[in-house]
Amino acid sequence: MNTHTLYKAFAVLLATVVLVSCANRGSGPQGGPKDENPPVVLQTIPEYGAVNVDTTITDIHIKCDELVAIKDAYKHVVVSPPMKNKPSVRNKGKEAILSFVDTLKPNTTYTVYFGDAIVDNNESNPMRNYQFVFSTGNHVDSLYIDGYVIDAGNLARREDIIVGIYANAVDTTFTTTPFMYVAKTDTLGYFKISNIPDDAYNIFALNDVASSWYYSQKAGGEVAFLDEQVRPKIIENGKLKIESSLPTSLKGGADSIVVRSDSITPELLNSLTLRLFKEENKQEYFKKAVHPNRESFTLIFGHEPTKMPELKVLGGADSISHSLSTLPPVSSAVNFQLSTIPWLMEKIQRRDSLVYWITDTTLLKSDTLRFEMKYLKTDSVGNLAETIDTLKLVVPQKKTAPIKKKKKSAVDAKVKRTALTFEHNIREKMEIPDTITLKFAEPIDSIAYDSISLCLKEDTLFTPVPISFEIDDSVCTKQLRIIYEKDFGQTYKLTVDSASVYSIYGRHNDKFYKTFTLNKLETYSNLYITFPENPEHAILELLDLKNVVKYRSVLEGGEVTFQDIKPDKYVLRMIIDTNSNGKWDTGDISQGIQPEIVYYCPKLMNLPANWDVEELWDYKSINVLEQRPEEIGLRGNSTGKKSKK
Repeated sequence: MNTHTLYKAFAVLLATVVLVSCANRGSGPQGGPKDENPPVVLQTIPEYGAVNVDTTITDIHIKCDELVAIKDAYKHVVVSPPMKNKPSVRNKGKEAILSFVDTLKPNTTYTVYFGDAIVDNNESNPMRNYQFVFSTGNHVDSLYIDGYVIDAGNLARREDIIVGIYANAVDTTFTTTPFMYVAKTDTLGYFKISNIPDDAYNIFALNDVASSWYYSQKAGGEVAFLDEQVRPKIIENGKLKIESSLPTSLKGGADSIVVRSDSITPELLNSLTLRLFKEENKQEYFKKAVHPNRESFTLIFGHEPTKMPELKVLGGADSISHSLSTLPPVSSAVNFQLSTIPWLMEKIQRRDSLVYWITDTTLLKSDTLRFEMKYLKTDSVGNLAETIDTLKLVVPQKKTAPIKKKKKSAVDAKVKRTALTFEHNIREKMEIPDTITLKFAEPIDSIAYDSISLCLKEDTLFTPVPISFEIDDSVCTKQLRIIYEKDFGQTYKLTVDSASVYSIYGRHNDKFYKTFTLNKLETYSNLYITFPENPEHAILELLDLKNVVKYRSVLEGGEVTFQDIKPDKYVLRMIIDTNSNGKWDTGDISQGIQPEIVYYCPKLMNLPANWDVEELWDYKSINVLEQRPEEIGLRGNSTGKKSKK
């Protein structure tokens, strides 16, 4: 083949390849890989770490290698020390520009935390935790304080929490004066207050609802504080040194300054930890009164009253007064003199809501109830002052039902008028720990106990079993509990004869019966918790994976037992109930009281059916930052000893 022929053949082959390639549209350019890189800072004006910056400067320019955008600047951007007016942030091409409203302070090191606010314009890849530092004096302060903020009740890491410090603080500083220096926690709850001078500082954390940079209880924010002052970390011979007046167990160290907290290192585990809590609302005030029917009315307050309100019925010379000097404990009976007081007060469940049941026949007949109420109210300066209100309560008028073709008989009407209803907790399948409870709609006047029976099903017959009764200890009894010896897997029938229970208004119950079956023994699990060192005043709780309490037990004799537990995976939590009131208590800033300590076991309690699980919990050996199971339940299962029942 000569050269001309070879060239011609090659040209035809090349044209064919080009034609096929053009026809195959899928083989063309695909746009390249997705951009996953954040913007890179090329230049700043003024320079990073600049000194002697003019206090009248209005803008900071951050020039990047690509087009940028600003995302959630109000959430991410924090200036330390804080300013009265928050600076604005905007984008202009490849620049992010921060503009000051306030004049800068002289001889001050400023740190601007941009967080993740600066992103690229195309894919929104953030410059994570970017910060900018400069000084209006002749040097840049280089010390810092870092640590973590966690929720005091469940040990969860808290993001976007302001952490601030004061030097030379007094008792009222935190509630009247903005922080000297601040930082904000990241997604892991980590904070770092950078570029501060050497001094002893009081440190606080604040969910700054009001954006005031100091604490206001009225704003409803969460707070945290350390009991002792702390000094910042400094560099000596290339090593970090911690200077702190905190106990030795709270001091930490590291070999290098940590800028980010992508992972929890051994050094960071020794950082300061602030436990965030929300104070109880101490503002006492009256909210409203509710009069749903002729028999009862409810007074609702904004907070548990320090002193019971004094009530005086208005209606002539025979006006009646009622008062108690102090609020009775929940567990105590209220000793009313029924001959002189026209109502009974229901046992307090919610201590900010007081429910009264009217016993005076004249008041029961009235459509309108008027009375004078004397109570304590928190004034503008936080003190309790005696206040008098006049209240008018009108019984709501019920809508008239349409006339039905078939009229009810007099007997039916009488039954409807006298029926006393009640709620119960009986289900077809009952758990062993459940106690049969009947809660009546009105206060109970009398109970015919021999008209209430519980029978065990044997073959086709029901045989009576011994039962006892528990009622609440209030004179306004509404709840009845039935106690019996339970037999796993057996079927029972509860019968309440008609007119077994009468209310104070003369209504009685209709006949009631309900059949139920207790679950079998092999459907349950038992959990036994022991400790190398017994905690004092300990309450232990089993929570589901949504962090909801399912079971509670109190430490007795060095061991906690959870008996007859429904098989599942649980989280184990312990509350150190310092004041022995049976619940977790929050802290108090004004009194310097920290919230009660909470511990989590960092592994799930996997409780299979028909198993006894034994767990030795060395709760003091685990750092508080590692206790809570990640996202509740991501740390793995219990490795405790298991044995079949």
